[in-house]
Amino acid sequence: MVDIIADIDVTGLESLANRIEAELAKAVAASAFLIEAHAKLAAPVDTGALRASIYTSTWNGSQWSGAAASASALRSGVTILADIGKPSSNLEAIVAVGVHYAAHVEYGTFRQAGRFYLRNAAMANLQPIRDLFAQAIQKATRDAFSGSRLKLRAV
Repeated sequence: MVDIIADIDVTGLESLANRIEAELAKAVAASAFLIEAHAKLAAPVDTGALRASIYTSTWNGSQWSGAAASASALRSGVTILADIGKPSSNLEAIVAVGVHYAAHVEYGTFRQAGRFYLRNAAMANLQPIRDLFAQAIQKATRDAFSGSRLKLRAV
């Protein structure tokens, strides 16, 4: 009779949760910047202030000040909304629009149909965002278990 003994080194398992969180945080930020870029391309342009005021806020900071300054320079007297603030965790990001009339352009009014530049930007990027998250999980798993090994020996 032959007994098989398996020794499994799972040192990567201890760091897997931290690695997954770190990679997912990168995917969240990348997703937000992808939506921001698409929204800027899709936003209707009169003076360019609406487009310039689109910004992203992540755990690492906000682009509000630059967006507000650019929008103000393009349309004098435009009311700029306050910074949306920092997300509560590194697994959140916010794509926001700084000019006061952004919601009217997005959703419309009784005089004008909505343009849905922000919602459409998110919807158009669903598959690339899914891919970013899948790649993040794969990378975290690969990195965590790169040194793991399985030893089998017959006794």
